[in-house]
Amino acid sequence: MTEKTSVMNSSGPARSIGTAGRLLISRLRGGFELRRRNKDRRAAFLNLLRLDDNILEDIGVTRVEVEDAARLDKAPVSFAARILRKEEFLPRYVVVKPEYVRGRVEAFPPDVMLNDIGPFGRNIRPWGKGSDVSFFNLTEPRCSKVGLGTNDECVVTIIPKE
Repeated sequence: MTEKTSVMNSSGPARSIGTAGRLLISRLRGGFELRRRNKDRRAAFLNLLRLDDNILEDIGVTRVEVEDAARLDKAPVSFAARILRKEEFLPRYVVVKPEYVRGRVEAFPPDVMLNDIGPFGRNIRPWGKGSDVSFFNLTEPRCSKVGLGTNDECVVTIIPKE
């Protein structure tokens, strides 16, 4: 008599649902964390704006500098960049220097314009591995819409949503 053994395949739909669920929870957690940090930052700016001009002067800042810094996260920023790709089968991407993400160390979802065409919703993510730069991917349809290919130069405008 032969004994039959059945082995469950762990690469089926249940695994895909679990992976999608973890990704969704991770994105929600990141979004909530970003909102909390922004709320804390706004509260800190409001506290500074409540101070007397003499106290601000003692700290070494002016009221105008505090107001400018409070708006900094919302102002669009533009810079020249090159469309890059490591391998033909991988998506294109743009490297974003630290000064253009204004101190952000986690992923965030701004709108991006390329050569004043767009905006396109993108996620700008830290490069990781000890690097201080960030990046965002570009799909083939986005590159085609703007008329850009690998190694082409363009003007990138990042428009924060929050």
